[in-house]
Amino acid sequence: MKRLYHCVGVCLVALYSLAMPSMAAEPRDEAGQLARWSADRDQRMSWWREARFGMFIHWGLYSGAGGTWDGKVYPQHYAEWIQHWAAVPCDQYARAMKPLFAPDPGVTDSWADLAKDAGMRYAVLTSKHHDGFTLFNSAHAYSLANPIPGGTNISPAGRDVAREFADSMRSRGLRAGFYYSLLDWQHPDAYEMALPAYPKSPRTRDHAEYIAYVRHHVNELLSNYGPLCTIWFDYSDKQRQGAAWGASNLLADMRAKQPSILVNNRLFEGLENKNGDYGTPEKYVPPTGLPGMDWEVNHTLNESYGYSSHDTLWKDSTTVVRLLCDVVSKGGNLLLNIGPDAHGRVPAPAQAALRGVGAWMRVNSEAIYGTTSSPFVRLPWGCATQKPGVLYLMVFDWPADGRLIVPMKGAIKSARLLGHDGELSFDRKMGEVPCLEVRLPEHAIDPACSVVKLELDGDVLPTPFVVFPKGNGVLSLRPHDATLNGPSLRVEQVGAVGDVQYNLGYWLDTAATASFPIGIGADQQGEYAVEMEIGCADASAGATMTLKTPSGDLGFTVPGTGGWQQYRLMEVGRVTLLPGSHVLTLAALTKPGEAVVNVRSITLRLRERKPVRLDLDADVAGQVVVDREAGVYLGHVSTILLDDRKTILAAYPKGHGKGPIVLKRSEDGGGTWSPRLPTPASWETSKETPTLFNLGGGSLILFSGLYPIRAARSGDSGATWSELSPIGEFGGIVAMGGVARCGEGKFAAFFHDDGRYFRADGKAAGVFTVYQSNSDDEGATWKTPRAIWSGSEVHLCEPGVVASPDGGTIALLLRENRRRKNSHIMFSTDQSATWRGPFELPSFLTGDRHTATYSTDGRLVITFRCMAKDEPWRGDWVAWVGGWDDIARATGPDAKISERESAKAAATTRGNYFVRLKNNFGEWDCGYPGLECLPDGTLVATTYGTWEAGEKPSILCVRFTLAELDAKAAKAVRQERAEPSFIGR
Repeated sequence: MKRLYHCVGVCLVALYSLAMPSMAAEPRDEAGQLARWSADRDQRMSWWREARFGMFIHWGLYSGAGGTWDGKVYPQHYAEWIQHWAAVPCDQYARAMKPLFAPDPGVTDSWADLAKDAGMRYAVLTSKHHDGFTLFNSAHAYSLANPIPGGTNISPAGRDVAREFADSMRSRGLRAGFYYSLLDWQHPDAYEMALPAYPKSPRTRDHAEYIAYVRHHVNELLSNYGPLCTIWFDYSDKQRQGAAWGASNLLADMRAKQPSILVNNRLFEGLENKNGDYGTPEKYVPPTGLPGMDWEVNHTLNESYGYSSHDTLWKDSTTVVRLLCDVVSKGGNLLLNIGPDAHGRVPAPAQAALRGVGAWMRVNSEAIYGTTSSPFVRLPWGCATQKPGVLYLMVFDWPADGRLIVPMKGAIKSARLLGHDGELSFDRKMGEVPCLEVRLPEHAIDPACSVVKLELDGDVLPTPFVVFPKGNGVLSLRPHDATLNGPSLRVEQVGAVGDVQYNLGYWLDTAATASFPIGIGADQQGEYAVEMEIGCADASAGATMTLKTPSGDLGFTVPGTGGWQQYRLMEVGRVTLLPGSHVLTLAALTKPGEAVVNVRSITLRLRERKPVRLDLDADVAGQVVVDREAGVYLGHVSTILLDDRKTILAAYPKGHGKGPIVLKRSEDGGGTWSPRLPTPASWETSKETPTLFNLGGGSLILFSGLYPIRAARSGDSGATWSELSPIGEFGGIVAMGGVARCGEGKFAAFFHDDGRYFRADGKAAGVFTVYQSNSDDEGATWKTPRAIWSGSEVHLCEPGVVASPDGGTIALLLRENRRRKNSHIMFSTDQSATWRGPFELPSFLTGDRHTATYSTDGRLVITFRCMAKDEPWRGDWVAWVGGWDDIARATGPDAKISERESAKAAATTRGNYFVRLKNNFGEWDCGYPGLECLPDGTLVATTYGTWEAGEKPSILCVRFTLAELDAKAAKAVRQERAEPSFIGR
């Protein structure tokens, strides 16, 4: 039934179509060699299990192309495959690339220094990749000279870069190993592949000659480059494995010449097969590790292994630290790749990420080196590793209340934070599920991962595994969380490289069940909406199922989704959950087709988090045109409410960001607007979106980016203004997009940059950075900005500021410009001195350029351009109404909410609303709104957008009250459907 329930993931190996008949995978001595190889594995593996962290280096002729050919960018993630992507014949490829491969002298020393600084213990270099060229100086006749590429050896004259690599690593105390590709796109006797660049030959290929060629190369590596830690082979499939590569001879040669060497499992098919010394998951982490075997995840710092000039999807140090912790906590090693350019230079973002990891390792490496896998199935706040008598708790999500809950029994001698003086207090909780409670300081030692070291008096005794909701009221259940009962039902892995997914599949019998243990805290009880991500072939649709819950059974019928691996999100009902431990059991009642269903996830969401949808688009009575000019683009608006609490100023550019700044005034709370006001001459030179702020006492400030950021000031409530002048030698995008008061006369301002404008000579690097600049003199001067977040996995930008009702916490609401995830939020509880997060917000708060204010009844209102995926109002101007506790708890355990704040919010918040203020006829060119609250409770939201089809964007304000929304919401709630339905993802 695998054809029904298992879809092989798209991966590079699927590109091959091997033409010759299959050879036997195991010749007469294959099993014997593997048995002899396994006999002393533990002894040979001891250093590897201690090391845990290594460097992978993909370097070769492809490095000179950088993922491009003849001026064309090839966006595929594997730049080392450029010969294939561009369909370049071998001889042409060699002629073009050989002159570009020019390693700098001493470059391998720089790699070794970088690896050592990062805390890596070994390194593996591509001695030969699929294009067939060799970094080592082979004496084989084909490598020395041949009629196709002219020869495979590519080290500069008088040098052997493979030897330089091995010597450099060993001189720094690291072990050296070599990657060797069993595939070869140029050798005339290699196995044929369906590649445009593959050399055509009328003669019959002699595969035995190629196997001998491979053996010759491997023996040269074993004989000429000193003690090697590993030979890292790549690749095999069902038709070409084992004997097809001469595996028996290769293993015998390695054992004879370097008895201590390790070999990976890729002489045989499958990344997780148990041959060799260790498995090799590629760009994914097995959810439960690979029990019963050693394994090593090989992963990249961007998306490509080989150097790519256009791949800017860099992982930051936080991402890498957490990846390393995740891998090691599951019992594996991490082999992290760098892709130097043709000169051997490592891209700056890769260096920065590794140096950040090194700084973390210098404090926390004892939690990595020599540790074994976590005793826990899953931890809601991070992961864990252990050594005899010691447990290391790797905390990603810092608990807001300072209580770290560890699901374990057993005696504890001491608890402390690595890198922090003094011991931590701890206590045992002997409730329904016994646990250990460790009391932490208010702030994390390291935002990437802070490590708590527990010294044990005996064994770790984990308590029964349960899954708890996150701080945002979302409880996510994965296939590996389930206890499976009955025939055939199993967890399936779909995909092999990078994009690996898991699902419950092979549900062939109604006797099978999947049970999920969950826990509900006292502050997490309530009604939950239950969603399932399901797949089902249309021909098998119609199975009836039930989810057994503590408050009753939820029955539903499985619809067809177009295929077993085509998933849709389905809301199956609602369940009320009380504090305590529970079990949810999914069972099938009928099976009309070949199988019941595939299940990728089950998600429970607290119902009160879901906002009521309201639409004000047609309420023209509240809409006021601020400015419109035929054929002219009027752009991004910023507003301020003056101290008289009725006068509003609005500033915006004539153009998309760049353009002369227009200033207008409303003296009746947005009901009517003045003509365009006179402005200083320098405002005509504005390069980007202006931002306005009221500093109090009639003092106003207007900022304009990019480089340098400039400011204009008014001391008379906007009657007169100064010229724009630089505030420092720095620039940014949406300059000072948010400003927070941090004490008497003190302010913090926030903006972002992508590398282009922070300095005069900036360049885009694919990394977004959020900056903070402070003023201690009422905004007269601003300090050099400091980065409070930087990353490439998500592009966070355009920070909007909102404070908690008591002013004790500042939050930054951040756009996610890569459109991979929802918008994010960061928190500071010390007047912007330090920050927690970022954390992902719910989808209904996902959008661009959030602006927030409180209404007169204490409710929080945020307006922005909606950019949630699959949202009907995507691109439109929207507002959200709720409470501070909603956005705080939406961030997970790091958000701090005092009981007083929570009680106040509960008393004042009648409900969460998601409101469309106005339909925007273009998905973009909208937002950057102003939002003010008048003393009578009227909210005045102002923005730009395309309000009529075919027009240029113009400026509009919408005036509304929450009382009006409450009345609309009461009607909408009464009409809300209760039956199960498909919902957007």
